[in-house]
Amino acid sequence: MITKRDLQSCLIGKFGFSQSEGGNHETFTYSIEGRKIATTRFSRGWRKNKPIPKPILSKMANQLWVNTATLKEMEGCTVGVDDYHDILRQQNKI
Repeated sequence: MITKRDLQSCLIGKFGFSQSEGGNHETFTYSIEGRKIATTRFSRGWRKNKPIPKPILSKMANQLWVNTATLKEMEGCTVGVDDYHDILRQQNKI
C-alpha cells in the first residue's frame, strides 16, 4: 500500500508537483509552462504513515489522469516524468 508520505515524496520530488496548503487540505498541482495540468488533495488529518485506502487512491489517480496501477508505478519509480508526459499527451492534456 502507498502511504501519504510516500505519495507526497513522489509527487514533489520525482515529478515536480507544487504543494500549497489551505483550509483542511494540502493541494498538489502539476503544471507545465504555467498551465495547470493535474491537481489532487490530501486531508491534513490523514496520518503520513497510514496507507491510503484503495477508493481514495483510485480517485487521486483519476485526478492525475492515470489509473491506479500507473500511480503505484509512479510511486515505485517504474514510471518517470517522460512516461507521465506520454500518458498526458495520449489523453490530450498537454
